[in-house]
Amino acid sequence: MFRILIIACLYLCSCSSESGDNLYKSEIEVNPKSEEVIKLSEFVDDVKYVELEFSNESIIKRISAVYYSNGKYIIADRGTHTIFIFSDKGKFLSKFNRKGRANNEYLSLDNVMFDEQKEQIIVYDFNRRNLLYYTLSGECVATLNISAKCTRSFQDIINLPNGNFLCYEFMHGTQQSNYDGIWEMKPDGEIVRWLHRNELVHLCSSPVYAMAYDPQGKIFIMNMEDNADMEYDDKLAYGVKYNMQGKTAKDFSGLNNSDYAPKWSQGEMFNTRRWAVKVGEYIFSKWSGEQRGEVYYTLCNEQNGQVTCGRDVDYLSCKGAQALPSVVLNGKDAIEIIPSNLKGSVVVPLYVESLMSEKYASQSKTLLAGRDIDDMNPILQIWTVRY
Repeated sequence: MFRILIIACLYLCSCSSESGDNLYKSEIEVNPKSEEVIKLSEFVDDVKYVELEFSNESIIKRISAVYYSNGKYIIADRGTHTIFIFSDKGKFLSKFNRKGRANNEYLSLDNVMFDEQKEQIIVYDFNRRNLLYYTLSGECVATLNISAKCTRSFQDIINLPNGNFLCYEFMHGTQQSNYDGIWEMKPDGEIVRWLHRNELVHLCSSPVYAMAYDPQGKIFIMNMEDNADMEYDDKLAYGVKYNMQGKTAKDFSGLNNSDYAPKWSQGEMFNTRRWAVKVGEYIFSKWSGEQRGEVYYTLCNEQNGQVTCGRDVDYLSCKGAQALPSVVLNGKDAIEIIPSNLKGSVVVPLYVESLMSEKYASQSKTLLAGRDIDDMNPILQIWTVRY
């Protein structure tokens, strides 16, 4: 069970936390003005690419999740509402599309999870509030509706080994909710227990993804409300807390949604992380800067508490093939490769739509080798991670 995370925002009401005081194993100072270069070679030994076979049966538009299991890549394509399965060499094996209004169908692929033990794909359909369980061949073995017992939506959900789910929700703006926080939920929507209750802090108004399995099989959680990282392994544990040099959204708690954008665009505060991934003892994060369009990165060594912060990343110092941050998708947009989904020592990326920056254009040409990008699928980037 491995899953990607991208952006995390946790907003909680003022209730007691089952996990106790907010104690972290380490607190780290982050200076976004640093001009250090993040060297991925510090924790990445090798990079290779897997090209996904392109045919009339396997055209991918927008990948929303990637899983690796028993020599297969399981890819959820939100653009076509389809689940694709490829071999570890990129050969197209099968697919299924169950978009529709029947009880065994979904209206949208809002969250796609994978149960590795049962080899089942779990789809959460936000529109109908359904959890649907599919075999790899596309047979629906169960459909459960959570709306009767869970009356509020959530921003992220991840399946647990015991068959339940970990959920989180935030309420941005000034309205509090009894569901703001992190809780464990049964498949029918019944709440088992609360793990964390959030203060009301607006950080992001976009759909965000907070949780993913880390290399040790624990759940890695981006707690953007505290600019911190957490872990879950039957209980919530606090990890690294980032002390930002400069004002963050927490300093402007209580503002309405429309009041936050000017604070950021005018350089009055730093925005939240766009994504983070934990690989081994390292946490690699990408942040938004003071001004709209600015980004910076941090590479945190969780063991010794050291953090490197800068506005540039050295992808090319890794051994083997060039580790490019983006490739072109079907000639229209670019997609950014985010390292994630650790399986053994292999990291499978999730693709997020973004604009191709000029900085990496020449490198992408090297990868694409002058090919017609209208006649190819995305290319998976595989990282071999040092332990």
